[in-house]
Amino acid sequence: MPIVFNCQYCGEPYKLKDELAGRSATCRNPNCRKSFIVPAPAKAIPSKRANPPASKPSPEPDIDIDTIAAAALSEEPEQKGPSGKPIDVVCRHCDHNFTVEAEKAGKMVICPDCGRPTKVPAAQAEKKLDWRNNDGIPSLAKRDFGDMSNVMDARSATVVEGKTIAAAGATQLRDAEEPEERRKRRIKTAIYLFLFLAVIGTAGYGIWGYGKAVRIETTMAKAVEAIESPNGGATDPIFHALMRRASGEYKSRIAESEDDVKSALKDLQLARNLLMKVPTTNSERDAVLIEVALTFPVLAGDEEQVRLNKKKPWTDIQREIRQTLAMLNSQDREVLWYGLRLLTERLVQYKQPLMAADIATSIFPIDTADGQVALAQVGFELLRLGKVEEASKIPAMVLGEKVDPMFQGLKLALNKETKEDPKKKEQPDPMALAMAAVVQGDVSKAKTQAEINSTLENRSARLVQLACQCPADKAPDFLNTVADILKLDKNASPWLYRRLLACLLKANQVPQAEALSDLVPNSGVKAWCKLDLARHKLATMTKKKADDSLLDLPGDPTKSAAAAKIREEIARHNAFAGEGAYSKVIDRWEKGVVRPFGQAGWILGKQDRDGK
Repeated sequence: MPIVFNCQYCGEPYKLKDELAGRSATCRNPNCRKSFIVPAPAKAIPSKRANPPASKPSPEPDIDIDTIAAAALSEEPEQKGPSGKPIDVVCRHCDHNFTVEAEKAGKMVICPDCGRPTKVPAAQAEKKLDWRNNDGIPSLAKRDFGDMSNVMDARSATVVEGKTIAAAGATQLRDAEEPEERRKRRIKTAIYLFLFLAVIGTAGYGIWGYGKAVRIETTMAKAVEAIESPNGGATDPIFHALMRRASGEYKSRIAESEDDVKSALKDLQLARNLLMKVPTTNSERDAVLIEVALTFPVLAGDEEQVRLNKKKPWTDIQREIRQTLAMLNSQDREVLWYGLRLLTERLVQYKQPLMAADIATSIFPIDTADGQVALAQVGFELLRLGKVEEASKIPAMVLGEKVDPMFQGLKLALNKETKEDPKKKEQPDPMALAMAAVVQGDVSKAKTQAEINSTLENRSARLVQLACQCPADKAPDFLNTVADILKLDKNASPWLYRRLLACLLKANQVPQAEALSDLVPNSGVKAWCKLDLARHKLATMTKKKADDSLLDLPGDPTKSAAAAKIREEIARHNAFAGEGAYSKVIDRWEKGVVRPFGQAGWILGKQDRDGK
């Protein structure tokens, strides 16, 4: 008599064979899965024995109720196979081979290896094929199926409900599957699906990124082509040099192979060589040469990058910078001092603080006044940037006793030489004392000493040199004083204006800088001073859209390289700020000269935004 009961924890109904009474089982309900003892049938409850056995029998092993129920509650009718011939069974869980009696054909049995239920296949009696037993006609002969009015058309078929399938017993194998197996199978399916989607997504992103890179590179190439086109492009080689500089920077930042590095270097070298066609008296030529020199460090890299052919070694870059600065107008040393100052600041950003000193000594011999002044410019700029330890190494580069006042001032500022001593016959040069005083914060003494031995030819230069070293808290008043003096010097180098304007902007004296820029005596330098003003204002806008009124500062973009350059700067700023709609504004700019610089700036700004 079967045992009928419910799980004492969740109420799950069971109907088991009576020989399972007293055994431990686990509830088949996946939300329960608690252990209990199978109760004995009512009629099989044994009476208490007077003499219990001396020792308890070994407890039966714990069984899974799902396994027992699947075998015990099978409702499939028993199929009897041929008597006497065992049936081979392969467990569907562990692939274990075993045999059972012919009487168990079509029934569920327990695998002796894994203990899980599996179905015994029905025995098939061998039957020889004979066409004569096939309704008396050959098997391939045409048949008359008679009335087919009751045959259902596939188009009229409907979906079979799950209840119908369950009633037909079609879910028996799925029900026999344990919940833990089902859970693992679902997890495995989900993992496979996730990996498949990840592979598809990665491949799609890679294809999209490659296409985007190709589009950007094509746009930069088109910008270069547009500028250099004989039909509608720029005729001034300065414009060509500026565009090649932009292309060289772009290629330097994305270089991944030796060919990429060579292409980037070729563009920068071409930018420099194109300026050989421009007269040395053209001040915009000098301005673009400085821009090219400041771009070369982008192509330099560390040992690992050089080994992978993604960058050039610093020794090669140093040589390229030296060749570029050596082309500056030799008739006006102020442009070189200005270039060395900017280069020193740039190389400090790239952790090469003393390279500018090496470049200076390669342009001028150390034992000359120009060589010592060049070193002093680098040293004072390092002091302004707070690189005292690096600046202190420069005085040792000059071994002679006779030194230029500027270099002597650097030594005094670094306490590398005895200061003013009344007992000594030879006192330091007043300009040396002035430079040391301004570095130490004594602006009044610096101005007084600079006035000593000054002439109409060198007074402005001496005062601007002091202004470059003036402490930030005392800079505004002193800078304005120097600016008033510079305005009266009709013979002052225009590059002194640009140097002083840079000091005013660093001190955030924008109105004074604007007023000074209007008085620059050279139109080319004046345009680049206006560009410096626009750059300063762009820097204060951070990630906001640039004010288009800045476009008009340097002048006509078809005539001035600085005016064309501001187009590049504004487009670059807006691309970095995420102003995607500004690309449509660039498309409306004039073809040939103006629009290509906007396109180049847009590409460089996207690189800035992507962190390349």
